[in-house]
Parts: sequence; structure tokens; C-alpha cells
Amino acid sequence: MVSPLLALHDEQVQTFQNEFKLDTVAVNSSHGGCRQEILDGGVTEQRVWKESDVGEKLEFNQQNFVNIDIENNRENVSLVVREIQNPLKTYTDLNFIILTGIMQLQDTKKTFVYADNIAVGTEIIDHLIECLPTEHRHSGIIWLHNAAQGKAYQKEVIEMFCRGKVQILVCTDAAGMGCNIPYIDMVVQWKLTALLSMFVQRAGLKKNVEEEQTSVKGKQKKKTGKVHAQSQGSKQGAHGDLHDFILVKDEPVLDYATKDEGLLAFIQTGLCRRAVLTKVYGNKTNVVTVPCCNICDVSLLNEIRPGIISMQKRQSAAKKGEICEFVCENLQLWQKSVHKRDFTRAMFASLAILQDDTINFLAMVGPIKSAEELHMLVGGQ
Repeated sequence: MVSPLLALHDEQVQTFQNEFKLDTVAVNSSHGGCRQEILDGGVTEQRVWKESDVGEKLEFNQQNFVNIDIENNRENVSLVVREIQNPLKTYTDLNFIILTGIMQLQDTKKTFVYADNIAVGTEIIDHLIECLPTEHRHSGIIWLHNAAQGKAYQKEVIEMFCRGKVQILVCTDAAGMGCNIPYIDMVVQWKLTALLSMFVQRAGLKKNVEEEQTSVKGKQKKKTGKVHAQSQGSKQGAHGDLHDFILVKDEPVLDYATKDEGLLAFIQTGLCRRAVLTKVYGNKTNVVTVPCCNICDVSLLNEIRPGIISMQKRQSAAKKGEICEFVCENLQLWQKSVHKRDFTRAMFASLAILQDDTINFLAMVGPIKSAEELHMLVGGQ
């Protein structure tokens, strides 16, 4: 088997050995390359490619080869695309991953969440842990998986996920590539991928065909007319079901030469998302055993509704009067006494403890009746 990604070779060898009980060897430049003595050991090549120039780059005889097109139609995968409805940094659009009112950790769907980078992945983990009931927040069912960790860590986390000890993996492409991971309920893609093939690869992780797998695609809002955008489905999957039906049943022109491989047509189509994949990859079959996509079956949107952001009441501005000299003098005395008592040898002056602007502000706002009120006024300073 010829694989273009060196990082996948070890995982693919393990998959063939463990899942299919086949003798397998990885042949690459990390251990001497394709030397004749290795090739003479009985390595079998299965020549499968998608792009027309792959065969030329690998120097295959263009008149004598076998092209096996297995297709990539995942009949047990439902495709769901909706726009991110809430502010990005809140990550509340991902609240559906943690079911409301869960009593047992096993009730959580086994989920892969793909993030742009490690920093975003860490923020997503923090948010999902906050969504868990208080008694389950230290249960360890949510883990990070990316290329920054060593292979030993990655292998252990995948094994824990397969055993059910880990229920949610927030990861990059490092997770799942070249591996056969069964029983995945949901694959979530946070924001757009760069290529359609990246999304298809992530969404198509192998699972039990009797379970439904939903792949959620976030797309960022674009500055278009509000009415036109809603008619194209910009509010699909928002709170309630008022905007779930797409009014404009059309599809952008599918240009196979675009750098995104047809991703824009997949996102913006008003007809059928699986039909776009069928055209792009030349699949001969379009059979499904689950609801096709959120355009063909809008009930899929009920599985991925965004969370509701609690509206916090704005803090009213403090009423200011004239500066009270008595308050200023006493705050300055306190400022200097604390510096002399606790920071005699420090390199900073007393001004670092309480700034003059803060002293003047407190001297203008009038009587402060409690520590809570003081915190509201200068808690961030």
C-alpha cells in the first residue's frame, strides 16, 4: 500500500496487524527507504489514487496498472451543516455535545471534536468540562489529542477512547488517521476546514453501522443581506425550528478546479449535501442507511442546537461627585503604610499598590457600603 503521509505508516501497520491479522511492514525513508532487499521480502502494493497526477509522480506505467475505486460514500453517516450562531469565543454552539441532564457518564455520546489548533482545542475542553454536572467535572472523560503529544500518549488515549473510559476527544488530524476506531457516535468540525477532503476524512471515521453518526460543520457568518442569507439557510439549526427549512432550493456552480475542492458548494447547497460529495468524488452509489443530511431531513438539526447565552445585566456607571479630600488623604496613608510594612525591599513604589487614579475615583463615588460593592467598582484594577 502506498501512503503519502509518513506519519500514518506506524498506525496503518498496527491496523493491518491487529484488525486484519496481516503481516505488514512500513517502507519509507526513515529506515532506509525502498531498498531492493526490503521489496524482495514480499511487500504487496495496492495502487489506489484519486488525483490523476499521483500515478505519474509515483512513476507507474500509465498503460499497465489497476485502479480500484472503493468510493467514500459513508452510508451510515448523516451530514449536518449549520452556521455558528453565538460569539465564537463562548463556544456555546458546542453545548449539544454534553447532553442536558445526564446522570451517567456513559450517556455522553462518544465524540471526536476537531479544532483548528491546540490553543482552541484547550479552550473547547475547558468549556465542555464546565457544561458537565459538577460531580462529573473531574471524571476525565474529555481529553486532548494532537501531534504535540508523544506517540505513547496518543496510543494510550485512543485505547482509552475505544474502551469507553474517554468519551470525548478534542483533537487535530493526529487523531484517528490510519486507525480503525469503532463505535463513534458523532464527529464535530469546529469552523471550516481548508479542503473538502479534510472534512470527508474526519467525518468518515469507521463506526458501528447500527448507530447514527452526525458530523457538524461550523461556518462563519458572512456579510450578506439578512433576508437573503436566511433564505439560504443561515439560521438553520438556531434555537427553535422557525428557520430550519431552506427557501431557496439551488446550488452554487461546482468548480472542480477550486482550491477548496468543492467545499463552498457543499456548504451553500440548498439541495443535498451528499449529492455534492457524489459529484466531487465520482461515487457510483448514493445509498444511505441513516437520514441523509440536514437539507433532506431537517430533524437532524435537533441534535446540534446551540446553547443559550445568559444575558448579563450591564453594570450601571457609578455616580461621581466632587473629590473628598479626607478620603484621598486616608487612602494615600494606607497605600504608603502597606508598602512600608510589606514591601520595604521591593523595587516598586507605593503607587503600584493603589494608583492615584483609583484613589481619586474612590474619593468621588461616595460611601461604599460593602466589600461586594467595592469589588464591583474596582475589582478589575
